[in-house]
Amino acid sequence: MWFKKKKIIHDEIDLYCPRDNKKMKKRQIGDVIIDECPKCHGYWFDDNEVDKLIAHANEIGLQEEIEKKIKAQDKKKAPKKTSKKKTKKKVVK
Repeated sequence: MWFKKKKIIHDEIDLYCPRDNKKMKKRQIGDVIIDECPKCHGYWFDDNEVDKLIAHANEIGLQEEIEKKIKAQDKKKAPKKTSKKKTKKKVVK
């Protein structure tokens, strides 16, 4: 397995980021505990945690804000298009 099992904290095990192998920090949002990498800010969600977070967001009215942030992050991750500048050629008469 790619994660290292260290110790159990409140039925949670310590996970290490699959990208950069840093120990992930625990964050509690509502009744859900998620793991966040302090270096790359990636998240690890256990089974059904995304659904629980969406339900929590609906309860407090944040679903639209979360969806906007997800879309903004997706745009940042998308490869940028390279544009070729068209140069006008001078015509000598």
